[in-house]
Amino acid sequence: MTEALQALLGAALYDQTQRAAALAARLDVDALPQGNLRDVAAAVQHLVRAHRPVDAVTVHGHLAEVGVQVAPTFLSSLMARHQGGNPQEYLLLHQTAARKAKLQDLLRRLHAATVAGDQAAVDLLHPQLEALVREGLHSGHHRLPFLDLTALLKETPAIPWIVEPFVALGDLTVVAAQAGVGKTWLGFDLALAVTQHRNFLHLPVRRAGPVLIFDRENGAPMIAARLKKLWGSDRPIPGLHLLHFPHAFVDDAAGRRLILQAVEEIQPALLVFDTLSKFHQAEENEAPAMTRVMSAFKEIAVQTRTGLVLFHHFGKDDGKKSAAQLTRGSSAIMDNADQAFALFRATNGLRVEQSKARQTEKMDEFIYKLIPLADTVMIGDRAEPRLALQVVDAAADTARGETERAVVEFCRKIEVAEKRPATRGEIEAFGESEHRWHRRKVGFALADAIYHGRLIKGDRTKLGQAYYTPEFQKD
Repeated sequence: MTEALQALLGAALYDQTQRAAALAARLDVDALPQGNLRDVAAAVQHLVRAHRPVDAVTVHGHLAEVGVQVAPTFLSSLMARHQGGNPQEYLLLHQTAARKAKLQDLLRRLHAATVAGDQAAVDLLHPQLEALVREGLHSGHHRLPFLDLTALLKETPAIPWIVEPFVALGDLTVVAAQAGVGKTWLGFDLALAVTQHRNFLHLPVRRAGPVLIFDRENGAPMIAARLKKLWGSDRPIPGLHLLHFPHAFVDDAAGRRLILQAVEEIQPALLVFDTLSKFHQAEENEAPAMTRVMSAFKEIAVQTRTGLVLFHHFGKDDGKKSAAQLTRGSSAIMDNADQAFALFRATNGLRVEQSKARQTEKMDEFIYKLIPLADTVMIGDRAEPRLALQVVDAAADTARGETERAVVEFCRKIEVAEKRPATRGEIEAFGESEHRWHRRKVGFALADAIYHGRLIKGDRTKLGQAYYTPEFQKD
C-alpha cells in the first residue's frame, strides 16, 4: 500500500496536467496512518479543492503555512517513486491494498464477535463485509489504464517548457554532432539564455532560472574565453554555475549523490552535461547498459524537476544517412531521449535538425552561425570581438541547400560508377551546363561537398582561394 501511495503522490507533484493530483484528491486521508504521507496527501487535496496548482513548491508552501515541517528531500523522494507509470494504476493499487487491509481487519473483528457470541456486532459487521467485497469485485473492471480522452480533448495539457521546443522540465534532450563543430558554444549560449531570460537562438525561453553545467570536456582557459566572448565582460554571470571535471558518473552511487547534492544546493532550472561519454562507465555500444545510463539521467531530471541536456558525439560516417544512425553508440541513447537534435556543418553556419520529438511535432530545421559584434572584450592581453549566435534566414538558404545536395549526389554517382572521386572540372561542368548555376553558387556547393563527403579530388586550400567566401577562407 505504501509504495503505490508514494508513487501516486509523487505523480501528483510531478504531473503538470494536474490529472494525477485530481486522482490523489480521491484518497481517504482519514484512513491513512499518521505521518508525512498523510500530511502530503492532505495538502494535495486542499490545493485541488482551492483550484491551486499542485507541485513540490506549492505543497511545501501549504504545509509550512499550517505548521507542518516536511523536508524538500522527502518530496523529491516521492517524485522519484513515480517512474512514468499511470497514476490511475497507482490509485487502484493503493485502493486494492487498502481494501485488503480493511478486509483482514473486518474478518478479525467478525471472528472475535462470533467467538464472543456478540450477535449485534456480527449483524453490524456482515453488511460492511459484503459491501467491501462488492466494491472489490466492481473495481476489478477498471484496472486497464485508459486515457481520459474526453478530458484531454477539452483541455490540452500544458508542457512545462524551459526552452520551447528544445527542453522541458523533467525531460532529457540529446544534442549530437561531430567533434569540434561547436557544441560547447551552443551549450554556453543556452545557459546564458536561460539565466538571463532571453531567447535561445530564435526559440523562446519559457522558464528562466539558474543553470548548472557539468563539464568534463573543456579546459578552464577555453571555458573562460568563450564565456567572456558571449557574455561580453568579466563580470560574474548571475545564476550560472559550472562544475569542472567532477567525478560524477551516473552509473555510480557516489556520482549520483554528487550530482543530487549540487542540484540541491543550486536549485537550477536546467542541467547541462558536456559530454555524455564522460559521465558514465558503461560500454556505449551495449543497449542494456546505455538504457540504464539514460534511465539514470532521466531519473535525475524527474526527481529534481529540472530539464537536462546531454551533448554527445557522432560516430564514423560510413555512409550513414540519418542523425540517429550517425550518433555514436547504441540506439538506446536516442530511444531514451525526449528530444534529440543533430548539428551539421553548412556552408553558412551550422544546420540544426530535430531527429526526435516526444512532446510535440518536430520543428523545422534551421541554420545558425557565430557572428562577431562591434564591441570587444579582453582575452588575456588581447582585445577580441564579442560573439553571438545568430539564426540565418532559412528561406534565403533554400536554393543553396538544393545546390549542395545536388553536387554531393553527383559526386557520389561518379564515385560509385567510376570508382574515383569527381574532379573540380566535372563539378563545374555539371553545374553550369545542366543547371546553369552561377560560379559562386557552385563554390558554396564545393565547400559543402568537401566538408561532408571529401569526395572531390584536389587540395582544399586551392579550392578555397578560387571559390570560398572570406569566412570560409578564415575557417
